[in-house]
Amino acid sequence: MKTILFVTAIVLLETVTSCGSNSEKTVLEEKAKMDSVARITEELTRLKVADEQRIADSIAAENEANLQNKAKYKIALADAKTALLLAKEKLSSIKEFQLGRLDWEKEKQIEDQYKVIQSCEMEVDRIQSKLLKYD
Repeated sequence: MKTILFVTAIVLLETVTSCGSNSEKTVLEEKAKMDSVARITEELTRLKVADEQRIADSIAAENEANLQNKAKYKIALADAKTALLLAKEKLSSIKEFQLGRLDWEKEKQIEDQYKVIQSCEMEVDRIQSKLLKYD
C-alpha cells in the first residue's frame, strides 16, 4: 500500500510539475506574442512618422518651388511691362517728324511698331495669367 501511495504521490507530483511548466510555457508564449506585437507596433509607428515627414518635406519643397516660380514670373512681368512701355515710347518717336523720311516709310515703321506693341501686350497677358495660378 505504501508503494501505491508513493507511486500515486509521484504521479501527482509529476502532474503538478508538468502543469506548471505548461503554464510557464504559455506565459512565455504570451509574452513572446506581446513582444512581437510591440515590435510591429513600434515599426509601424516609425514608418508612419517617416511617411508623414516625407509628405511634409514634399509639401515644403513644392511651396518653395511655387514661391520661386511666382518670383520669376513677377520679374518677367516687370520686364514685359518695361518692354511694352519702351515700344509705346518708340511709337511716339516714330510718329514725330523726321527729316528725309518718306510717308510710306513712316507708315511702315508705325505698322511694324504696332505689331511689336501687340506682341508685348500678349506677353504681359500671358505672364499675368501664369501669375494667377500662384495667388
